[in-house]
Amino acid sequence: MTFAQTHSRLRRSLASVLLAVLVAVGVAACGGGSSSGNGIAGKPAASIAVAAGKALNNAKTVHVSGTVHSGGQTIAVDMSVVSGKGARGTMTLAGHPVQVVTVGPKLYVKAGTAFWQHYAGSLGSLVAGKWLEVATATTGASSFAGLLNLHAVVGRLLAQATGNRGLTKGKQTTINGQNAIAVTQGGNALYVATSGTAYPLELLTKAGGHIFLSHYNEAVSLAAPSPVVKFPGA
Repeated sequence: MTFAQTHSRLRRSLASVLLAVLVAVGVAACGGGSSSGNGIAGKPAASIAVAAGKALNNAKTVHVSGTVHSGGQTIAVDMSVVSGKGARGTMTLAGHPVQVVTVGPKLYVKAGTAFWQHYAGSLGSLVAGKWLEVATATTGASSFAGLLNLHAVVGRLLAQATGNRGLTKGKQTTINGQNAIAVTQGGNALYVATSGTAYPLELLTKAGGHIFLSHYNEAVSLAAPSPVVKFPGA
């Protein structure tokens, strides 16, 4: 196998991996708030969803954690997202953890031998345990990076809310010690803080996903890892 063929296989393998985690990050459109009542519980379901979307849109950072189901597998997510700049954290696919960092137009991934053997076979030994740098314009990576943009995700939330298709206000409850109210739609449930800022706190999907969002506006440091192995096109 030539050098070019080797990189071509790695490119296809990486693209498949990135596409597999799109849902994991894409559903991470919700999560944290605080103190006094904000009056959100008395509003219609669509208004609650819109308020939650606006609160998230204004957030500079948020921590996303939980699990989703995609392609027959459970994907665990533990990411800190900085709006408009990037993200860092860990995703676990098929039981294998993958470190992920995005900074501007670059995506960096690092995984062990077992992960790469699972997704890329023997070729995985070329990048196992190393940071792999990929330009986000690369197929798969561009969609992945876009879903780490809070504003892009909020757009979907707002479009859904203002469409008012089947949105129903649910019961009030407590999420991690904070008062919240549910907005449901088609088997999905979004829990929004009823005290402090109306941040989304939790998202349950009809597919079995369970996502928490928290630590809004806390400092998150982003830096490109070093050294890196550059993926073709990076």
